[in-house]
Amino acid sequence: MRSALLAASLVVAIALPAVAADHTIVVLPLDVSKTEGHMSPAARASLEEELRDYASDALAGSGWTVMTGETTLKILSDTGIDPSKCGEGSCHLDTAKQMNVEKFISGSVQFFEGSYTASVRLIDTKSGNILAPVRLEGKTIHELGKDFAGKAEKFFEKSRLIGDAAQASAPAFTPATPSNTPAATAPVSAAQGVIKILSSPSGAKVSIDGDVAGSTPFTLKNDAGTYVVTIELPGYAPVSRTVELAPGKSAVVNEKLMQAAGYIDVGVQPEAAARAASVTVDGQLAGVGKQGPYKVGKHAVRAESAGYKAAEQSIGVDNGGTASVQLVLEALPGKLLVSVNVAAVCSAGSARVQATPDGMSKLEVEAGRAQVTCTADGYEDASAEVEVGPGKAQAVKLSLKRFATSGDSGGAVDGGRVEPKSGLEFVRLPGGALVGGNFAGTRVAPFALGRTATTTAAYGKCVAAGGCTEPNTGGACNWKAGRENHPINCVDWNQAGAFCRWIGGRLPKAEEREWAASGGEGRDFPWGSQAPSNQLCWDGEGSDLGKGNRKTTCPVGAYPAGRSKQGVLDLAGNVWEWLDTEYTGGKEVRGGSWSFGIAQLFRASYRSSNDPSYRNGSVGFRCAL
Repeated sequence: MRSALLAASLVVAIALPAVAADHTIVVLPLDVSKTEGHMSPAARASLEEELRDYASDALAGSGWTVMTGETTLKILSDTGIDPSKCGEGSCHLDTAKQMNVEKFISGSVQFFEGSYTASVRLIDTKSGNILAPVRLEGKTIHELGKDFAGKAEKFFEKSRLIGDAAQASAPAFTPATPSNTPAATAPVSAAQGVIKILSSPSGAKVSIDGDVAGSTPFTLKNDAGTYVVTIELPGYAPVSRTVELAPGKSAVVNEKLMQAAGYIDVGVQPEAAARAASVTVDGQLAGVGKQGPYKVGKHAVRAESAGYKAAEQSIGVDNGGTASVQLVLEALPGKLLVSVNVAAVCSAGSARVQATPDGMSKLEVEAGRAQVTCTADGYEDASAEVEVGPGKAQAVKLSLKRFATSGDSGGAVDGGRVEPKSGLEFVRLPGGALVGGNFAGTRVAPFALGRTATTTAAYGKCVAAGGCTEPNTGGACNWKAGRENHPINCVDWNQAGAFCRWIGGRLPKAEEREWAASGGEGRDFPWGSQAPSNQLCWDGEGSDLGKGNRKTTCPVGAYPAGRSKQGVLDLAGNVWEWLDTEYTGGKEVRGGSWSFGIAQLFRASYRSSNDPSYRNGSVGFRCAL
């Protein structure tokens, strides 16, 4: 019912003369600086309200709308204007232009010898011309208002807003509907009021009680009542206002539309980077946490922090919402500046450099804890663990100690090293890229490997020191008198690892064991390419050795013909050797054993595995340093 009534009212508004449809006057705050404290802000507001009421009465039916005090104050507040602090000249004129009104009333009040005098003017906003002035007098503020009431009609006639002059100046108008249409010819009812809707910028869609009515600027004459006015413009936040329309009165909705906007909640990880991060949104400095407001649409968020790669992400902002973005900064590599006392190969992680004693050598490593190890032939390894900051350089100084030689108390042989706790000899292997096999192209760092498998005698020292537990006994197990120079067997993977840690070493990795067995040059067997015969501890002849009559292991090093290119013994035969590598669901073993022989089992590249708890007379180990 209301929608139908509204539609009919719209037609009436269109059919009226243009001068009677959409003209607005505003009463701006008066200049009371010359009242010498005899006029409070409340008294001034009261006088302005009387001017509005009497102006509205005088202009009733003329098509001119006088903006209410509440609407005036809201618009002034929204635009940050305080015209009461300036005179009635350009300040008031500029204010009226910003409010998008056609005429405005302004003036000043004086107090002299117990009486008030007011000079009030009606000014055209477009031209700035004074259309009509009037002088008011009275002993009280109310008397000033009453004086204006008696002069208002002539005041507006003089300004050509009402009377014959107003009709003569009205532009010609062609009705939107035929003149015989009841809606076009119906007079404006005394029960109706006028709603004028303005916006900045203009051109916004206007809806009244949910029905689209037009676009700003928009004027509607309608029955008195309560209406919900909604103003919408793409790119701007919509505005809804409730309007109370009184009979014979006017109401103005004048909105300065705000661009649609939302917020961005910025997070930066890791925390160390966030503490010193510089955050920008669309190139403008922002920060971590909730930022904004920003226009609706896409925005580029960027974070930078010393020692980290910058991160940037595009994020969409919805009106009134908060979009979250998490920027993860990747730490830049750190640098180790290594100084050594002899020429050495230094490595940290996958980084490797040939260091010299006459300067610093650079290693690029991941930020965090890093272990650097330097090796040189004839010298013990030197290591250090350091903390490297993202993008930072950390100096490391390492001193390598010379190995004991043949004439020294250490008893080294062929440039090898005797480990003092176990008495086992270790051979320095230079490492390098694997040729063929399971890890073709993989680069192995220099390392030291036991020249033989760990002996029963060496393992006994660890048991006596409390670093190892006893192996199994009986059968082919070597944990018995007279077997001291045989490889320890009948130990599981954990027991093997415990011994290696006791001497400061570890079980070898699969690629290290394969590099050692192939001599670093892709050999089929540790001794070369010919099939096994007299190079290892086995029982039988030919390429298919089969299961023979041997009952136990051989002493370590009993088959020197089976040594590798670098002089490592028993890498094939005697006992399978535990490795520090997972393979097919178990722990990897390499090398074959005395108990069963098929030629392929002794190849440098052959892999097998056992459960870590497996203990058998055919399985032992050797350590790497």
